[in-house]
Amino acid sequence: MSATSLVEAGRSRVDALKSRARSSGRGPARISVGLVVGVTAIVAYSIPARQVLPGLGGAGVPALVLGLGMLVWWAVSRLVPGSFVDGGHPLRATIQVFVVAFFVSYTLGFLRAMPVSEVSGSDRSLLRYAALVGIALVIIDGVRSRRELDLLLTLLVVAGVVMGVVGSLQFLFSIDVTASLRLPFLQLNAERLLGVTTRGEDVPRVAGTANHFIEFGVLMALLVPLALYGARVARTTARRVLFTTATLFLATASLFSVSRSAVVALAVVVLVALPAGTWATRVNLLGLLATAAVVVVVGLPGLVATFGRLFGQIEEDSGVQARTGDYEVVLPLVADRPWFGRGPGTYSPLTYTLLDNQWLVSVVSIGIVGTAALMAVFVVAFFQAKRVGRWGEDPRDRQLGHMLGASIAAAFVVSFFFDSLAFSTFAVTTVILIGSAGALWRLAGRPGPPVAGENPESDGVRTAGGRDA
Repeated sequence: MSATSLVEAGRSRVDALKSRARSSGRGPARISVGLVVGVTAIVAYSIPARQVLPGLGGAGVPALVLGLGMLVWWAVSRLVPGSFVDGGHPLRATIQVFVVAFFVSYTLGFLRAMPVSEVSGSDRSLLRYAALVGIALVIIDGVRSRRELDLLLTLLVVAGVVMGVVGSLQFLFSIDVTASLRLPFLQLNAERLLGVTTRGEDVPRVAGTANHFIEFGVLMALLVPLALYGARVARTTARRVLFTTATLFLATASLFSVSRSAVVALAVVVLVALPAGTWATRVNLLGLLATAAVVVVVGLPGLVATFGRLFGQIEEDSGVQARTGDYEVVLPLVADRPWFGRGPGTYSPLTYTLLDNQWLVSVVSIGIVGTAALMAVFVVAFFQAKRVGRWGEDPRDRQLGHMLGASIAAAFVVSFFFDSLAFSTFAVTTVILIGSAGALWRLAGRPGPPVAGENPESDGVRTAGGRDA
């Protein structure tokens, strides 16, 4: 072999090693997207949601400000080859379609005579959604390894447990620590922190650090599948016990919100996760939920009675009647501006009727086109997670795919029961779940059904050039 051939072979070997290091997340020191987003989740769950940076209103929630920084980070990364993953991604493309529809709605909104309050609301909505898009995109394109993705989701579960502990103290002992979590550089975006109230016969109803009781209950339910995944793949007994305890704790804490929406979220999680999971996952999930039910029934009979009334007298409930009446309010507004709506952030419950349905709020604000694009983001993320769950090569990938799919489905469904994306912690959690589904699909090698001519028993996964970084 000539000297030139040896040099070329050496260069090829070096390039291959560099490529492998980049795809595995090793190599030169780099900022961990998983760690940054995980810390953002802890910030979102630990700081009471009604505390914001001065002058920004609802867009000044610290986690959303960090999200704006992530959007800048993602945009800059597109100009620096190798910093984030390149190549097409269906979920990223779907988000970009939504961004276009959002900007069209935002622009058209200013063509009508808007009061100053609606102009401010539209600008705040632009900042909020920019932050949420930034978080999703850095996860989709910036998470380089399964270890990094697991770190992110572990920190998300830890954040949920922190909020759950605050809510449990409120519910069980009437101890509200949220007043002690006031930070000097933040201001309240409401008259007071929500804390604790009662529902039914003096049964406490708590919000933890969330902005509302419903948000607290739903968040606890959304994290149950991720905690269960952590227990299923734990490699040590200590981690397995911790994640199993977290699963039981989150399922129980969700009920402390005394919210039907939390029960709906738990039900969706079970209905989506059980048929797709392994028998071990099914037994674990049902066992933990049954244990949580026994704890509540035996230890908190007043809570059980209250839920019985909430569901038993649902037709007479004022909240349910208000939700069904929302459609009469929405139809004339949609008929006036059907395709791109009145403009994002312009429908305020302080001016108009409160709409306890995110999808109705979206239709009024960003129109049929924008709402369809937003729904498509959820749908694409769900099916990417489920494709990994069905056709992923690694059993850990398959388990995580099913669990992420269950959480995303629950987030989608409960959005019919409250204006979910107006609540910052729910919104941040949702885009973390969506982005994680996109990152998992990429890291798992873009799995799908075997193509014609392949042996489905060989690996059960179609790859495009091997595992993508």
